Amino acid sequence: MELAIIGLGHVAQYQLEAINQLKEVNLVAASDIDSTRSQILPLGVLFFDKPESLISHPDIDLILVSTPNKSHYSLGKQVLENKRPLLLEKPCCESLEQMTELVDLSRKHNQPFIIAFHAAYGRDVLWYKDYLSNPEFNPGPLTSFHAGFFDPYYEDGHIVSSAQSLGGSWFDSGINALSVIGKFVELDKLHVVEGRMTRIASLPCSEIQGTASFEFEIDQHHGNGIVETNWSLGLNRKITQLYYAHTDTQVVLDHTNEQVTIKRGDEVLKEVHLQTHFSRLTNHYINLFSNVVDMLNSNETNLSYAISLHRLLFEAMI
Repeated sequence: MELAIIGLGHVAQYQLEAINQLKEVNLVAASDIDSTRSQILPLGVLFFDKPESLISHPDIDLILVSTPNKSHYSLGKQVLENKRPLLLEKPCCESLEQMTELVDLSRKHNQPFIIAFHAAYGRDVLWYKDYLSNPEFNPGPLTSFHAGFFDPYYEDGHIVSSAQSLGGSWFDSGINALSVIGKFVELDKLHVVEGRMTRIASLPCSEIQGTASFEFEIDQHHGNGIVETNWSLGLNRKITQLYYAHTDTQVVLDHTNEQVTIKRGDEVLKEVHLQTHFSRLTNHYINLFSNVVDMLNSNETNLSYAISLHRLLFEAMI
């Protein structure tokens, strides 16, 4: 896959490192409005200081838009309008109407369109998803969940400069948490009960904290869950806890440390450490890019999944 990237911001180093590990992906071009960022590119990769120049370059199989969150929709639209295949970072837009427009464009021009939910490709998430098929492990139906995605982006009364392009705590991280939950709960059976967003007018973000409660049905059993995001706690921690009340089983997916702990009552049944010599985000993108190649080869997208995730994200923000 000949890949091009628009946007060489704070995650670009992890994306480049991941690409370097995959024989099936080759980075051929990149673009950023800051030409000094071209210094991180490997030799031989073409650099354009305007996205329009990259979009018109012919020898590209897929264009990854990885710019600040609020520009995802406009740049994604530009890629699709130029009849080019699109891999768009999450969140892909600021409303379901915008997402519908992008989906319609991809169908009109018969172009692949995939959303990059990197958090759902964590090694801990994928390991536990696979382990659930082990016949010796039967926790029963999921009855509740709690996800906490926290970043230390608020200091001395200000949003740190690196986070000001992310939009807001819920807008940026809520979609990450939901993409993980979506691996274990059918999204059409997950419904928002209430969303509580903390907004401070003087801060350059849509919300500094977000909490949403959910209800769902699994195997005719009712369940509930909570997702929290927060920039003001001074924490860099991302954890999802899954509870199976019928067997008194608790599963902790420690995304920060790439670790899975399974407990039944007070007994630890299994503890798995999945860190590699690569960073967590690099591991995310290794798995994501590999899956994107598979989707393209099979002529598939994840748009149905993406629409459901964004619906839940926006419903909680109302």
